[in-house]
Amino acid sequence: MDFPIFKKSLSDLNFLKGKSQSVVGIDIGSSYIKIVQLKKKNERAVLETYGELAVAPYKKEPIGRVVHLDDQRIIKALSDINKEAGITTKNSIVSVPLRKSFVTVLEFPRMSDSDLEKAIPFEARKYIPVPLSEVLMNWQIIPLSSFSEGQNEAKPVVNILLAAVYKDVIEKFRNIISSAGFEFTAFEIEIFSSARSNMRQEVYPVLVIDFGASTTKMAIVERGIVRLVYSLDRGSQDLTLALARSLNIDFPRAENLKREIGLSNKPEHKDLASVMESILTFIFSDANHMILEYRKRHNRSVEKIIISGGGALAAGIVDFSVNKFGMQVELANPFSKVQYPAFLEPVLSRSGSIFSNAIGLALREL
Repeated sequence: MDFPIFKKSLSDLNFLKGKSQSVVGIDIGSSYIKIVQLKKKNERAVLETYGELAVAPYKKEPIGRVVHLDDQRIIKALSDINKEAGITTKNSIVSVPLRKSFVTVLEFPRMSDSDLEKAIPFEARKYIPVPLSEVLMNWQIIPLSSFSEGQNEAKPVVNILLAAVYKDVIEKFRNIISSAGFEFTAFEIEIFSSARSNMRQEVYPVLVIDFGASTTKMAIVERGIVRLVYSLDRGSQDLTLALARSLNIDFPRAENLKREIGLSNKPEHKDLASVMESILTFIFSDANHMILEYRKRHNRSVEKIIISGGGALAAGIVDFSVNKFGMQVELANPFSKVQYPAFLEPVLSRSGSIFSNAIGLALREL
């Protein structure tokens, strides 16, 4: 399953020319950097190494806190995780935050490809609030197979998935990655990477929720195509901070309670769970609006939800989500698409969801 956004746009970056057998996916988050190195062997993706590094200590903050590092500190952190994880390739693909991007679906009357090429930039100006000269933009036609079988295929419209990223953001990442000793081979908007690593062969709509530290990203994916994207500025750190305030404890203790007890339904944990429930209810309310909007637009219902990111590690979040959404909910398991030593199974099955973006990035290049 492929999400080929921006592949044509990166020909000037020596994209895919002379690539080695191994590739490393780099996900620079606001609380952790995640890195995964894969290689292709016998048509399968094989895990070579992986690593996770908290960035808060680089600003003398507690592990897990959201911090904004300057470029030099990010370079230092990347160099450190490179050494700690034992990365052996320089070929890298980097995750771009959704908040630094624009993703939408455009609808046009059926027309020739040449007319479509001319029409898209004009329509894109309505959705991209900066001059098009300041972004790298790409698009793909959403194939008819991504619609429901009952939809009228003679409907005289064509749907376009449009994505754009600020050029200065790409240049910033290029400089950081290069300074840290990697080759900036390609980039991808994070929600596409997460969808790639977590989707299987589902033919029905699936909601992928990437529950990050500072933001929550959501995408409805149907038949391998990202159809609807949404982001909000609340994330798993909001749960930790709320617990710290409510229980009058420090951040590390609150973070531990979130992961170890979380949404427990035991009577002695009622106060703790209620604090988390109020924030999750707010976030899931937006997710429900997204599900209803998709059903209204396409007459198709989301049938499954996949939760990834650091917030997915909160104890009890899957059961809580099932009760809130009333449908199948799964914890992301991106390592299921990768071969790895059996002794890693307990660790990767428990915490693998936080590597969804990094794995999806690396898979894109294999």
